[in-house]
Formats: sequence, C-alpha cells, structure tokens
Amino acid sequence: MPRPGHRRRGPALEQAILQAAWAEILAVGFTAATMDGVAARAATSKPVLYRRWPTKTDLLVAAVDAAVPDLPTPADPTVAPSTRTQLRSALLPLLSGLRDRYRALTAPSGMDDAALAAIRARTHATGLARVTAVLPRSTPPELARLPVDALHARATLGETLTDAELEGLLDDVILPLLPDDLA
Repeated sequence: MPRPGHRRRGPALEQAILQAAWAEILAVGFTAATMDGVAARAATSKPVLYRRWPTKTDLLVAAVDAAVPDLPTPADPTVAPSTRTQLRSALLPLLSGLRDRYRALTAPSGMDDAALAAIRARTHATGLARVTAVLPRSTPPELARLPVDALHARATLGETLTDAELEGLLDDVILPLLPDDLA
C-alpha cells in the first residue's frame, strides 16, 4: 500500500496494478474479476487502469503473463554453442522454462479460451524465438519449431512433459537431427 501523499508512477504503478490484477484473478477467477476489484486492490482508480489497458481482458492477460515464470535467456546470446553438449546445456533449461510457463498458464481459474489462447500464442512465439536463437543457423526452421510445438500442443491438451520426456525429446529427437556442423 502506498504511503499517504505518495503517488506511484511509471513501472512501480504498473507493477502494483499487475500484482493486484493477479490477486483478483486468484481470489475470484478470471471471468469474475472486475476492473473495480483490481482498482481497489491496487489502491488506484479505474481510469488509471484503462489508460494502460483498454479492456479488462487486456489487463488480466498482462497480469497472467507477468505472474507466470518467464523464459530463461541464454547467458550470452552472442555466443552460439559450438558442440552438441553446449547446445544441450543451452536448450534444456530453455525448454524446461517453456514447459513450466505453459504449466503455470493452467493455474488461473475461469480464464476464457480467447485469453488463454492469446497468452499461449505469445508464449509460443517467444519460445520459438529463443530456441531459434540458440540453434545453429543451418538448422531447418521445422526442426527449430519441433520442441516448441510439442510443448505447445501438450499444453493445449492440458498435459505437460515430464523431465524424462523433455530430455528424451531433446536427446533422442532434436539433437540427432541437427546439422553436422556441431562437434
């Protein structure tokens, strides 16, 4: 709660609103969440919310997106892995993070299908961009899509890959199909 007479602005206000929206979703569900409820939890006004997010769905999707685990970023994205071992070490945490993000997206109760699809689509695009950035340039785009599409499809079905299944996908499918320019 802000101090009396102290006005939050910029990122601090936005973060407080997103946290309040997430708390509202957890308390009453995605569908029952209201802008009034979020404004009260954030100790701000509805016009402040609407200046940043034109609709309730936009705000709630942003709150869910901010609350679920973000995808890891490679330690140094300018240095491409030069061996299969290095590539595996870069891809495994990325794919695990993507799986965990998809898993967390099932948490909010009452989320409508359109909002969930929008968040999953953004997660898919981000995951694909990060996986593609790690893979050698000679990797066919279809191969880069394979692990991301597999995680996305399983999440859409309400399922998730176990650690062993994820490692199997990487070790038995993805890495053997990569071009031979890796040691």
